Amino acid sequence: MVFLALMALATTAGTAGARRDFVFAANLPWRFYGDVGRNAWGHRGFSTEGFAVEQSYGSRGFTDARWVEAGTPSGRPALAITASLAGRNPDIAAGEISAAVGENLPLACPRGIPDGVLNLDGVTARMRLCLPPGSFGRADAPNGIQFLFKSRSSSGEFASLYTPWVNVEPGWDGACVDFSFELSNSAPGDRFGVFDATRVHTAGFKFAMNPGSAATVSGTFHLESFGFDTNPPVVFDFSQSLLDKDLLAIRELAAKMDSAFPLARVFLFVDGRAGIEWDNAGDPAGIDAYALRDLDALVRAAERAQVYLQPVLIDFLWCSRPKQVGGVQLGGHSGLIRDPVRRRRFFDRVVAPLLARYSDHPWIFAWEAGNELEWATSGVPGFWPDPRETDPVTLFDMQQFVREFAGLVRANTRHHATTGSARRSWLSLWKDLGLDVYNFHYYESDRAEVFPWRPSPELKLDAPVMVAEVATASTRHAAGTYLRAAREGGYGGLFLWSCRARDGFSDFPAAAADLA
Repeated sequence: MVFLALMALATTAGTAGARRDFVFAANLPWRFYGDVGRNAWGHRGFSTEGFAVEQSYGSRGFTDARWVEAGTPSGRPALAITASLAGRNPDIAAGEISAAVGENLPLACPRGIPDGVLNLDGVTARMRLCLPPGSFGRADAPNGIQFLFKSRSSSGEFASLYTPWVNVEPGWDGACVDFSFELSNSAPGDRFGVFDATRVHTAGFKFAMNPGSAATVSGTFHLESFGFDTNPPVVFDFSQSLLDKDLLAIRELAAKMDSAFPLARVFLFVDGRAGIEWDNAGDPAGIDAYALRDLDALVRAAERAQVYLQPVLIDFLWCSRPKQVGGVQLGGHSGLIRDPVRRRRFFDRVVAPLLARYSDHPWIFAWEAGNELEWATSGVPGFWPDPRETDPVTLFDMQQFVREFAGLVRANTRHHATTGSARRSWLSLWKDLGLDVYNFHYYESDRAEVFPWRPSPELKLDAPVMVAEVATASTRHAAGTYLRAAREGGYGGLFLWSCRARDGFSDFPAAAADLA
């Protein structure tokens, strides 16, 4: 087991550089609505490739989307879009699906782009779409298809362009068809706001029933490709999922580092915005079915790529002051940690079923209680949470949360339990709580920490220690420098920040180039 290798590593500080049992990892941070589950905004998670069906009134004719490997008209992988459309029913007479393309580039661990927008002025958009039987409608009232695009200004305002309606032809029923449109600020179509083709944020398509038709369309649309003739092209070809691309990139880099244990640290319920069904009292009623679908997609991809996973249950933002955004609550869940009864309810209704579902999965390495929980904890040496932004939990209650979580992991899975500390100097706060592995994060902006790190054995902890976040941008140190420091210090692994985050600390391609 990986754990046994790490235990051996923990007793051999200074020799880790020659060992293949060193864990080489990358953080795969949340980039959708929380990466797992559905909420009032829709479902945009691991299983949807970043695409989401529209939830607003008048465009609810598409009910679901997921990436599928087989069962498509052409036999190719595709994005399967479930439709239940009805003419003369204003709510479901049309369906829309789209992705924030600039924030979800179809590349392996891509470098972020400014503001998450693409300059598509003069660029041709293309898609290959397989339509279900009945899509044509009637000869005197054919249904139609449009591309849709949304631009975002530098001040954050959105505007839309719906391209001219294209009638569905009779021969397209049950067939795969290629569509294209050249974008520009003078291109024809219906505009809502001041659309700017040089700042495209979102793209997708709309299928609509003819206003004069009472026909219905039920079945599955299969989107086989969607992209732009940029240089180089940006194309969602769906032949390989984005998870596969990212995990394989992590595995390839780990192999170059002579690590037999590639790992991806992934995030689940973050601030509670998605993935959990809530009752009227604000307590969890259970796991959202869409979250389980996303997690199933995640573990299947990990198995295909042969990359271990370390899922993180919650983020410190779980304890932020509650905020409502578009019908979704962000944060406001400190009570589920502070109150023993509510904490047990959360464990019984969410955590235990989650662990049971994946209890013996061979590609899950560890379950992490939370990311940098100290930022939401009172009583941490040298730090006090801002009560305007955070509803802090006492150190005792946070330790109880971690202890009980670790007990559940140990009792119900073959995996290991850990938590992610914001500082090396705070690792001792989590000692003697039943953890199998310790993790800490390092950023130069945190002046309380020093680098290079002192040797791991000096911490006098009862389990191996891994460096679970180091910056790959906005840092004076190259990834290779961090890697040497971790190995020479006797640490069990190093996790790069990050694959896919769009923050100022992430540049996976630069780290990969340095480590090559």
